[in-house]
Amino acid sequence: MSFAKNLFPSWLSLRQKTSADASQPDPAVTPRRSRLHLVYFVLAAFDIVTICVTLTVTHSITNDYESAVHTSGNWANRVRSITELELLAQRTDAPGNNVFDTRAVARERALRDVALENFNTKWEQISNELERNVSLEERAPIMADLAAVRILMNTVATESEEIFSDFARGAAPRAARRMASMDRTYGTLVVRIADTINNVEEIQLVHLQKEVETAQAVRQLEIVIGGLVFLIVFAVAVYGHKIGQTIRASEARNLELVASLREERTRLEHYADNVSHELRGPIGVMRINSELALTRKRSAEDIEDTLCSTIEGCDRLSSIADGLLFLARVTNTGAKLSLQQIDVRQQLSSLCDYYEATALTADVSLQFEQTQDIRARVDRTLFQRMIGNLISNALAHTPAHGSVVERAREADHTLIVEIEDTGEGISEVAQAHVFERFFRGQLEDPTESGRLGLGLPIAKSIADLHGGKISLSSVVGRGTLVTVVLPLQPVQPGKRALAHA
Repeated sequence: MSFAKNLFPSWLSLRQKTSADASQPDPAVTPRRSRLHLVYFVLAAFDIVTICVTLTVTHSITNDYESAVHTSGNWANRVRSITELELLAQRTDAPGNNVFDTRAVARERALRDVALENFNTKWEQISNELERNVSLEERAPIMADLAAVRILMNTVATESEEIFSDFARGAAPRAARRMASMDRTYGTLVVRIADTINNVEEIQLVHLQKEVETAQAVRQLEIVIGGLVFLIVFAVAVYGHKIGQTIRASEARNLELVASLREERTRLEHYADNVSHELRGPIGVMRINSELALTRKRSAEDIEDTLCSTIEGCDRLSSIADGLLFLARVTNTGAKLSLQQIDVRQQLSSLCDYYEATALTADVSLQFEQTQDIRARVDRTLFQRMIGNLISNALAHTPAHGSVVERAREADHTLIVEIEDTGEGISEVAQAHVFERFFRGQLEDPTESGRLGLGLPIAKSIADLHGGKISLSSVVGRGTLVTVVLPLQPVQPGKRALAHA
């Protein structure tokens, strides 16, 4: 009883640890923290930069455009002003010609003086405006033309004054000659004013061209902004799609995790029930024997039988505890393989000899068949335990006069070991669970020796540790074949491998 009391706390501790481990999310299915949120910040920063650049460029282009429009208007005003200057020059020149018809020297002189004064005033306005608002590079040729125009205008005024003086003295022929000279000077003046207007219009055309270029730049900017907006919308759409995929994948992983945890919980509960069932059997037998020994007078032979039964129960409990601890160790913490080169024929033959007595007791034929010399790199102790469990399990499920055959061969750089019996067989439904811990199938007496449900799970764990696999095929009433496939060079010495029992 003290042994049982000591065993149960160990089992409860193991169960609690297993439950705690099961409650932890599996790294394989835990949703990884998405980094797609970084895309959001990138897109946001890109949007801000795009908006700032767009506003800056738009403001600059708008200012340039407004400046170009203003400048173009100014140059148009300058063209009109110089055109008005031409009209004033014409009015200044006309009295010198009209005097031949009107003979009114005083009146024509007065008209000339007014026109000349208006001309000079307009000239000064144009010059001052150019000085204030036009760069030296642009105004220099215009000012040169205007200076020549003013000189020519003064010449015209001087010649008209001489014409008026000749008329006042009655020297009409001389005045006619002077009029011809004045007309030539005026013609030159008109040409120079026209040149000035052309120069101004050329400069105006340059500014108009700048306006066109600005408009083109605005159009190009619209295209660029449109492209950027499309790119942003596309990126947002892709980002949204990725986020949707991430959310859906996360939901799927969460559902899988929940299902896995529920399955693990169910499996652990079933596992705990099976363990409790297996422990209660021998503990109950030992308790009954102990109570009988205390309450009844018994012969020495009966006491001996009771002690032997109790010792057998203790052995069974020890076997169960050993199996549980082994499975817990390889499942939760892994195990180190101590690899060494073995002679497969020698190892399997020794196992066959070891279980020969058990076979004879059960009246079962135990045979070993091997035609190849095979050497494999395995953990000798674990290999012996795996094959021993399979042989023991086969003998336990083979009725009298049956047979158990052990075979080994090499194929495709793997070691293949087969344990075949002519036992009761396993149903197709039960075959899917035989490697589960404490699976007892449809046994009528689950407490029967050798049927603890740990042999095959331990064998599978050892095969997994070696990077191999184990399989089972069975026909009810005909027997069972268990096949173990191990790589001849499974893993490097000292490497850890986790079992998946």
